[in-house]
Amino acid sequence: MSNNPTILHPRTKDLTGQRFGRWQILIFAGYFSKKPSAYWLCICRCGNKKFVSASSLLRGNTESCGCLQREILSTPHKKATNSLTLERRTQNLTGQRFGRLVVLEFAGYPPGHGWAQWRCICDCGETFIAYATRLMRGHARSCGCMKRTQRPDLRRIPEYYIWCGMKQRCNNPKADNYTYYGGRGIKVCQRWQKSFEAFLGDMGRRLSPKHTIDRIDNNGPYSPENCRWATHSEQMQNIRMIGTMLTFEGKTQNITMWAREKGMGPETLRRRIKSGWDIARALIPPEYKSQEISS
Repeated sequence: MSNNPTILHPRTKDLTGQRFGRWQILIFAGYFSKKPSAYWLCICRCGNKKFVSASSLLRGNTESCGCLQREILSTPHKKATNSLTLERRTQNLTGQRFGRLVVLEFAGYPPGHGWAQWRCICDCGETFIAYATRLMRGHARSCGCMKRTQRPDLRRIPEYYIWCGMKQRCNNPKADNYTYYGGRGIKVCQRWQKSFEAFLGDMGRRLSPKHTIDRIDNNGPYSPENCRWATHSEQMQNIRMIGTMLTFEGKTQNITMWAREKGMGPETLRRRIKSGWDIARALIPPEYKSQEISS
């Protein structure tokens, strides 16, 4: 398995764009749990988003976010029309609830013994076949989601830290850099403020570890239409700084772009402007200036 849990391993089947029941696969979310399992960010037909494991999708254990179950429960139950015959000695459990499980229909008697099986649907949306004895004795109360963590460990996703940092510097006055964000009126849109899944669905995974979130309009909010993944050099062209725009020989651009064009460091140019140098002199690269003085 890849050392980076956010990179799709070559042996993992790419499910992007595929449909499983009511699920539409959006993007790969990473590998989670002690036995690495691939998780995908999916969107249900009803609009809800959720992280779902590849095994649950491929095995048909999940068909929706739970809206399918609610629709089934909201309509009168119809007797299953299959070839399976429920014996008179077997108690009919159809429609009953056991923990998180609701019994949908009779699933037959396994060969070798007469224990009745029932097809159930869990509150998490997964279907599950359980023995009647386990249901009635309280040994089966879910599809397994009560014992395992259905939601991936978000602390292992780099984008989660970025999302937390974004909210911290905009919402927490005690944050070190609050002055430059929340203190200037920079806000996080309501959609991202409430949901990391919404943030990840809008932004997607970052292209590389060098990419971080960047606001296109430095005075605008953190929102889908104003944010992108960008490298440090790309963000330096977009940085907020008083007096960064310089005009020379009819051309106007910021200090970073002037420094790159003249082959010098942005800090060198910034110090020269701050010290009162005229623009023409400040734009002379250090090596050329020293040659000019020596001559």
